Amino acid sequence: MRINKYRKQGLLTKQEAAEIAGCHPNTIFNKCIKGDAECTFIDGVYYVTEEVAKQIGEDARKFKEEQKALIERREKLKRQIREAKNNQLTGGNENADKK
Repeated sequence: MRINKYRKQGLLTKQEAAEIAGCHPNTIFNKCIKGDAECTFIDGVYYVTEEVAKQIGEDARKFKEEQKALIERREKLKRQIREAKNNQLTGGNENADKK
């Protein structure tokens, strides 16, 4: 019953906020613990507003995009290093392996 009372005030539990944000509930929890998000702690439960949930979701999407870009860059650098090592071993002769 108390949850419905807070819901009427516009407060969401971390589970409800995670559904709105499109992320894991622990993401909401960690943001509250670290103080990165404005939240309310009532009766042992963290509550956030819908606006905060949307902002956390936006931050999570940006973070995922940045991580994806870093992974792509890392893979590109690995390929370049592999190609450079191969060229060094073959003396730049692409047909060295084919005899």
